[in-house]
Amino acid sequence: MNNLSRYYDASFKQRVIEYYLQNQPNVSFRFVAKFFHIHGDYATVKRWFDRYDGTILSLQQQMRSGRPQILNQEEIDQFITRVICSHNRMSRSIKYSKIMDLIHQKTKLNISTRTVQRYGKKNGVKSRKMIKRTAKEISSASSESIAKLRRKLQRISNKKIIFLDETHIKINEAPRTTLVAPGENPYVIVTDSSSYAARYDMIAAVVGDQILPSIIYSPADRKTKNVKGINSNMLIDFMENILCPSISTLDYCPIYLVLDKSHIHNISKIKEALGTLLVNNIDASCFSNVKNHDIVQFSMGFIRWYYRLCRLLSIEKPFGEQTVDGIHYIAKMLHKIAQSIYPSIFLIVISSNDIINFIQSMIDYEKKLDLDQNNLDDQSDLLIYRRINELLDIFISSLGETDQEQREYFHSLALSILKCQVTRAHLAGRLLMILAQNKEDLEEILIIFQQYLSPVYFEYILVKLASYLGDNNGSCPFVQQLSIDEKFHLALWFINEKDQPLFVFDLLKNQVFNKASVDKQQCQVLLRQMRQSSNLILRQQVLEYAIPWRPDGTLYADDT
Repeated sequence: MNNLSRYYDASFKQRVIEYYLQNQPNVSFRFVAKFFHIHGDYATVKRWFDRYDGTILSLQQQMRSGRPQILNQEEIDQFITRVICSHNRMSRSIKYSKIMDLIHQKTKLNISTRTVQRYGKKNGVKSRKMIKRTAKEISSASSESIAKLRRKLQRISNKKIIFLDETHIKINEAPRTTLVAPGENPYVIVTDSSSYAARYDMIAAVVGDQILPSIIYSPADRKTKNVKGINSNMLIDFMENILCPSISTLDYCPIYLVLDKSHIHNISKIKEALGTLLVNNIDASCFSNVKNHDIVQFSMGFIRWYYRLCRLLSIEKPFGEQTVDGIHYIAKMLHKIAQSIYPSIFLIVISSNDIINFIQSMIDYEKKLDLDQNNLDDQSDLLIYRRINELLDIFISSLGETDQEQREYFHSLALSILKCQVTRAHLAGRLLMILAQNKEDLEEILIIFQQYLSPVYFEYILVKLASYLGDNNGSCPFVQQLSIDEKFHLALWFINEKDQPLFVFDLLKNQVFNKASVDKQQCQVLLRQMRQSSNLILRQQVLEYAIPWRPDGTLYADDT
């Protein structure tokens, strides 16, 4: 038998048959099969004997046609490979059972899980253990954000940059790996197992070549504070009681604090505790609403020196506690002076991230109301629903040119909108169409909506998406920059290859058919094809459409 195959070699078969013929009538097929240790017993030997015509060719393994495929390669790509790719790009889990449902819905075929798995494996699909990451961690925008931060920090002296982080260590923690000789067990004796080893938490900061004072929390400290680990309140206490006095001894201004995006790094609380400039890669200083930090830092110099002098003289409250509208009177006075002398120094900036976070918080609040059984008779949730829709409409309408990082964030926002409330699919679709940069992005929008929406509601939303695509007001910037021929071929791609003629009919009607340079004959063939569509909505739209050409081929309108 060939070691690389489950089939016997033709030469081996010939040797078996020759042995049988040479020892007739003293041996049987059963004896020969047992003698040569042939699987299948005498029936296999008999089958070889019946096929043998004296040549080795008659015993060679014949090619088998195999079982016919239920799906062709195009269907495999459409219903398996592309669907899995779409889920991977959206960082969503998917199982073969969901693909089976999609195949049954589209083709009415009952296909087994094993068959779908075989098709997937043939196309390079593998089942992998999931790696859980947040949306920001897996986005390409995150890498660009890190690179941007590094470039910014490289322009600042390392004596002005403070890096702060939290960590922990377990005493007598069991080693995770060890060398093991053949036949031996990978056991090591430890005082405590890893799960029960005493853990010590630490908050520390470094600036330049200095290590600033740190704080360590023992298991007893955590038990006293009734916490399992470091929380935001413990971090703020460290900043106010240890970090701030340490920073006051530094003679470099301004000082930048760099933190990671841990959930305990609450920006608003840190802004109250420190007057830093950089928190989680966001301006978060006491001067964050001014254009020029250096001017304000210089103007505040005498106050810093006065404060240090008072601390050396053990004066606890050198500035008193008098406030005006909740703001310290000195800060209020300096603010008025700056407004009268140099008003252009002040700047108010609302970033796209702030807008997204605000919208996301409103959606989360709406979701909380939906889950609250006590609000079943309350109309406030309906008011919130309408306000969110109005806010999203204003936000989407005001979008201009976006960079790659912003597109990543807005794409995540669109998916969040769709997941939280599918009745906002038209708004999510508008946003995604503004972000689209090629025809594959437009196709991905349809794939996403097909997965989230029922077939009836998907067709309803598809009509709205078609109106956005065919809008001349720039609802889809990618399409607007295409030439007439490119728009026509884009429509053909969706009609012939993606079977989505309803999606592109408004585009053809508003931006292709009414142009003088278009090929009239091709347009007539396409219209004739769509009039025979099984989609009744499309057929109705095409039958109601009046072509804008005269018999001589010129346009009724003056649109060229």
